Amino acid sequence: MHQKEVRHKYEPAGGMAADTAEAQRRRAGMEARPIYALIRQRLNSPNGRKRLSEDEWRQLAEAVNAVYPGFDSKLADLCKMSTDDYRLCLLVKIEMSPSAMAQILVKTSSGITSARAKLFKRAFGTSGGAADWDGVIRFL
Repeated sequence: MHQKEVRHKYEPAGGMAADTAEAQRRRAGMEARPIYALIRQRLNSPNGRKRLSEDEWRQLAEAVNAVYPGFDSKLADLCKMSTDDYRLCLLVKIEMSPSAMAQILVKTSSGITSARAKLFKRAFGTSGGAADWDGVIRFL
């Protein structure tokens, strides 16, 4: 699929997904998943480990794809990405803050922001900010 077609297909008007009853239902469904609770618990623990194990990443991917069917295939339509990029997209999808993403991925907040903007450029061939990428991911 050409970049322009992908952009039209997956980028919502205004760059943000509509906050509909369906979106709220899915968000609640994600928040009810044990892996989501585990991530939240780790982030709230001052001295605890923040990184996820390979199994926990697998659980998160399964949960996201269960709540948002087709997420992986839609994401693959956008652009090729590394494992770190994919994991970043999972965290964007579950609406983690950039500082939480940085803790989980062991990166700086500015590195997280930069990575999201680079993914937008890679997917659409044009400059965009981190918030633009987040809007696309939340729409998927």
